[in-house]
Amino acid sequence: MRVGNLARPALVTAPRGLDPRLRDARGAVRVVILARGARLLEPAFKAALEVARASAVSPASARRITRDRGFARRLALREERERERGIALLRRKALPAGELLVRLARRVALLGGTTVEAHPLSMTLTAVVPARSLPKLAREPLVFSIQPARTERPAVWAGSEAVGAPTWWGQGLFGQLATGAPADANGSGPDLYVVGDLIDAEHPAYRRLLEAGRFLVPPGQRPTCPAGVSGGGDPCKHGTMIVAMAVGQGCPSEHGAICELTSDRRQLGIAPGLDKLLMSGDDPPGGFNDQLFCGGRGLPPFSAASWALGEAVPFESNCGSGVWPIAADPAENASVSYGGDAQVTDPDDDAFDQARDIGLWSLSLFSAAAAGNLGASYDRGSRAKCMGFNEFCVGSFTPGANLTDRSDDRVSDFSARGPTPGGRKKPDIVAVGQGFGGFPNPFWRSSGQPLYTGGETGTSFSAPQAAGAAVLLHSVGVTDPLARKALLINSAYKPPTLGCPQDAGAGRDAAGFSPTWGFWDPCWGWGALDLDRAWRERANWASGWARPGKPAFYRVRLEGSDDRATVAWYRRGTFRPLPYLGGELILYTLTDLDLEQITPTGAREQLSGSRIDNVEQVRGGQGPYPRSAIYKVVARSTVEGQREERFAIAATRPLTPLVAPVPEISASRGRGGATTIGDGDTLSVTVRNPSDELQASGVNVEVVLPRHLVTSDSTRLQLGNLAPGEQVTFELAFRAVQEGSDPIRVYSRASALGEELSDERAVQATGQAPSPVPPPPSNSSDQPGRGSSGTAHVETPTPPPLPSPTGPTPRTRRLNPLLGTPAARLRGRTVSVAFTARTARGWRAHLSYRIGRRTVRRVMRLRCRRVRRGRVSCRGRMRLGDPVPVRARLTVKVTRPGDRSYLPFARIIRIAAR
Repeated sequence: MRVGNLARPALVTAPRGLDPRLRDARGAVRVVILARGARLLEPAFKAALEVARASAVSPASARRITRDRGFARRLALREERERERGIALLRRKALPAGELLVRLARRVALLGGTTVEAHPLSMTLTAVVPARSLPKLAREPLVFSIQPARTERPAVWAGSEAVGAPTWWGQGLFGQLATGAPADANGSGPDLYVVGDLIDAEHPAYRRLLEAGRFLVPPGQRPTCPAGVSGGGDPCKHGTMIVAMAVGQGCPSEHGAICELTSDRRQLGIAPGLDKLLMSGDDPPGGFNDQLFCGGRGLPPFSAASWALGEAVPFESNCGSGVWPIAADPAENASVSYGGDAQVTDPDDDAFDQARDIGLWSLSLFSAAAAGNLGASYDRGSRAKCMGFNEFCVGSFTPGANLTDRSDDRVSDFSARGPTPGGRKKPDIVAVGQGFGGFPNPFWRSSGQPLYTGGETGTSFSAPQAAGAAVLLHSVGVTDPLARKALLINSAYKPPTLGCPQDAGAGRDAAGFSPTWGFWDPCWGWGALDLDRAWRERANWASGWARPGKPAFYRVRLEGSDDRATVAWYRRGTFRPLPYLGGELILYTLTDLDLEQITPTGAREQLSGSRIDNVEQVRGGQGPYPRSAIYKVVARSTVEGQREERFAIAATRPLTPLVAPVPEISASRGRGGATTIGDGDTLSVTVRNPSDELQASGVNVEVVLPRHLVTSDSTRLQLGNLAPGEQVTFELAFRAVQEGSDPIRVYSRASALGEELSDERAVQATGQAPSPVPPPPSNSSDQPGRGSSGTAHVETPTPPPLPSPTGPTPRTRRLNPLLGTPAARLRGRTVSVAFTARTARGWRAHLSYRIGRRTVRRVMRLRCRRVRRGRVSCRGRMRLGDPVPVRARLTVKVTRPGDRSYLPFARIIRIAAR
């Protein structure tokens, strides 16, 4: 959080008495009353300067802080003590001015008015007064002037309007589950968990959630703050102020004029209709955080975060073991409003960041986090970082004077700038964190305190606003948290003033592209939150998978240069718990995914290819428009921990997924089980193009046999091009020559749209020794091993026959007539077969398939021609008269009888019709 800097009060230039604009007012009017007695402000102002001076750090001290940690700690403690003394002095010096305002508030009450705010340092009182009483109030000796009050909307209204939330409200969508949208695992709508903050659920901004049972806290804890708590130690202060940006429920009518505005809708957060709001709650003695009911303590201890997110954590204790409870309706979205800034010398990735990434990935969670409030310290090494790669890092911007016009928005001075110490692109976006009027007053219970107040700013307000935006997207069916992240980034508003001093030298062109950062900016991130555009693009997303050799393609029709596409994915890992020791992190290397925009022929137009980020974005580029294009998501590195990497893509225009024409392999053996040494078997391989629109070019297949298997067939096959939906089946004969258990591996390669495609399969094929032959039974009578006379009988083995004097009988060596591997394919109604052989004579091809209960058999004519010495190419083609049923299996049998020169040959090839 950041408190606005104190400055010397401006000289009073307002006219004395009643402002002319109020003379024709009717009903109750909100006014600002300036009291007499300005001399009382001088000692208070001097005390305020002491407070400001205590918070200042000299340039020399700032440089020493980065080098000396001990000095930084001592300096912080000294400044805090000086600041506390200064605040105590300010309180004493402002006491006379405060007493004067109390007297003035009493006069206002006697005239039928209500005091809203009192500011001793400016000697002003904000009140709602009946118009007929204004002339009499202006004549009071304590009053210097009365002016119309500025229209200061609560934070939830100004912030919500500035980012386009009324567009969703106009459709009746306030965060509740939309009609037809998929529900969560509990059959309800989206939920939000506020991390690390307590909220006063009895404040009117949240009371409706509490009364409806939509405000959840862990067992044994309380959803409200203790009455009478005030001052800087109030544990509910921070959370009560900021969470209304996401779920503020408005101001109930029974509070009357103190609500400032009569319409509840004008005091709503981004998603007030969400299903459940979860928080840690106040932990009284005896709660789960304290001890078990049996009197022992569990390890690991109870975690409110695990409870809220549905992570069942087992525990051990000296009185038993069990599993900590989880919420009845765990949250799918989270908001973290604690600073995510770091120093440029800090590590870019530590164990805490890694644990955070593993948690968000394993729980499939969207988490918006505050980027931090040290933007003014950029030159002294402060950087935005948030926590890890997966968090949605949110900075702050200040809306302009016209909340419906985004052109005058600006980045808040305090909002932390990027990139991270390691050069990653953070923050992701910016949301409203300043210039929003007021927010729920955490001290509203005290006498004379308003429901809404002001003066605080920071990215703590920005993070819950972005989390509320994610709840809105979730409510209309965007169930993938990666898609919610990609949609919010892709729809972010790009102001015409994109850029900041930290972006100097980035070399941006007229379209906003930088060779250093792409379309990302160190101050704005990918842009400012824009729910109006997010509403239009809410359905333009898809989830997909990619791996090396298998990209993902999406067809789109571009309408302008600002059309974009954004891809987001997780950094993954796992956590292995260790009893009583916590556990250890197992982190996988971030998969390098690239996003390309290409033409329908495969020519590259745009590329986003960072190796250290898990967000990529491309934009339309130069015309002409409209035109067709294809977005391509490619894995440029191996995928650790799983076969493929999951991602989500969002775009300005509707996406049409295209199945990648990867030459998919299916392989099986003719016989199951192990293969005995000396015996043979066949491997049937089918290569299929699964795409309905894209052709696979230059398809080739390679079969790699392990050592214990051999074959005389060709293990490499060139299939040429495979049309959409086409498949080719071939068989390979092999035999086992020794023992072994390594599998047969089949690899395929192809290309499409400028990308190499591949697939592989493994088929188990074990070679085993033949079973031992049992010995022949011995000749015996009554006793084994003895003759009838009772004496031992020894059998003399029969000697092997002597070789013939003329040598062994000569035998003619016959060859396998086939050189290559026969392949067959079905296109439409035409079946074709091709193979390479040693001879052109004696070949036959028989085709058979079933139609209902009838089996159709045909003889295919083969034509063989000599291509070179000792090599013949044979081909056959036949058009089927009957339509082949879908998924019918066709069988092509290629045969040749044996003769003196060649062995007999028979091979069966099966084709599955589509």
